[in-house]
Amino acid sequence: MKYIKQIEKLMFVHEMQEFVSIANSGYKVIFLHSLFVPPELLIKINKNTKIIWLSWGYDIYSDRHLFSSRKLIRLNMFEPQTRKYISPQATQEYLIQIKNILKHKIKSLLRIDDEESLYWKFAKRADYISTVLPTEYDMIIKHNKKKVKAKYFLHRYLTETDNFMFDLNENGNNILIGNSPSETNNHLDIFELLKKRGVTDRNLIIPLNYRQHETYKRYLKRYFETNKFSIFSPIYDFLPFEQYKEILATCQYAIFGHKRQQAMGNIYLMLCGGAKIFLYKDSIAYQYLMQQGYTVFDINHDLSVKSLNTPLPEKDKIHNRQLFSENMNYEDYISSLNNAIHQLFHTESVGIHP
Repeated sequence: MKYIKQIEKLMFVHEMQEFVSIANSGYKVIFLHSLFVPPELLIKINKNTKIIWLSWGYDIYSDRHLFSSRKLIRLNMFEPQTRKYISPQATQEYLIQIKNILKHKIKSLLRIDDEESLYWKFAKRADYISTVLPTEYDMIIKHNKKKVKAKYFLHRYLTETDNFMFDLNENGNNILIGNSPSETNNHLDIFELLKKRGVTDRNLIIPLNYRQHETYKRYLKRYFETNKFSIFSPIYDFLPFEQYKEILATCQYAIFGHKRQQAMGNIYLMLCGGAKIFLYKDSIAYQYLMQQGYTVFDINHDLSVKSLNTPLPEKDKIHNRQLFSENMNYEDYISSLNNAIHQLFHTESVGIHP
């Protein structure tokens, strides 16, 4: 609460059922910051109340090869080494899924909804969906035309005080790897590729400062102790923004191994700093950034000792910064957001697409 300026405007909800009661007490609009409320409760919200689903990533993506519940966007999220690491989990999920399929069959016969059915009922119920990248919304509608009718709502994670611009240390030769201790970073595949390409003597800065995924954190630490290549510099603690930027300033290079949209804050930060950024060519972020005209590089094709010793040319640094300033202008965003909210309360159509 130390970061909240106007606590008197907050209402704290301690039980999910209480949330539904409050939601049905006369509110016109509800913004869900990710799908943190069980869908079986959300579909009980009055149909006259507009629901705006601000997606966060985990709540709209699922891996097409794992036997988990199908979500709005299905991808091949894991590279071979990472998939090998999660295979015991996948096996366990397979057994669970067989059990769930049997449950689903029984519930269907009894006309009782299961977890996945409830998810899709809510997806159909939502009036608006906001995605971090507009192309994600396009993908959702393209692949789920019959099940999702929600309009697009413009929302970005920008504040007036955000300062993405900073200067990299010209002598900084470190490499930033990923943004969190999540398997979706595909750390293991990045490490193996660096080793294969002969990049074995560099300091790797690896943010691991989310509290979850403790088992995976320990595995990464053991990996480096066993393989003895490069310098493993994990970040375990949350840091003030300016202090975090000081660490990033030592990295002329950044590698993000996510296939789904993830780490966009870190990616934009490194673009503004002037780093050379590598992503998988089939990742959502790579495709979006290339579409927008940013200068970024393909992990499989471009990653090498030479490319990791050749900083981004000055003209490309300037180009990336200018693009970010044009596309992520705070004043323009607030104007568009005000317009969207005005339409939300005065008309039936908000679908503002940037």
